[in-house]
Amino acid sequence: MTPSRQSFPWGETIVPGLTLVFGLSYFFQTRGAPRVAMYWPLIIAVIAALFWLAVVFQFIIGPARVRTAENRTAENRTAKEESAPAPMKRPALILMATMGYLVLVTRIGFTMANLLFMLTVFRGLGSRAWGRNVAVALCIAGFLYFALVFVMKLSLPQLELGPLRI
Repeated sequence: MTPSRQSFPWGETIVPGLTLVFGLSYFFQTRGAPRVAMYWPLIIAVIAALFWLAVVFQFIIGPARVRTAENRTAENRTAKEESAPAPMKRPALILMATMGYLVLVTRIGFTMANLLFMLTVFRGLGSRAWGRNVAVALCIAGFLYFALVFVMKLSLPQLELGPLRI
């Protein structure tokens, strides 16, 4: 029984890489802004960085997954029986979800579009736990709504459901 580490799919680093590039370009473009105006973007960037560090630790640096010879042969059999997904399938799904988000945000509001976008991305990245997906998506959407609408007083597209505006 020889322990081995599962290989990391480097093709899936496209989306986090693009996120990092967009974030760095944002801060580069706003480098001359007053310090007061950069308070919330910096807080959001720090929180996002903490989330990314948690993901990196959990899935890349975390404990090695031990695979026995029996598990490897079963995995090989399963992989041969099922057709292997295209390497760009997940990034393509995220790109399509982003385009759908941009279309939906003006129709169903910022918060609902964020919630649907996150659930789609979570499922596309392989998470199958619906309860956890919904809980995480609700927490993130709630935080964004609170930070952008209540604290920063931004006027974002909202879905009106009677007296409720989300």
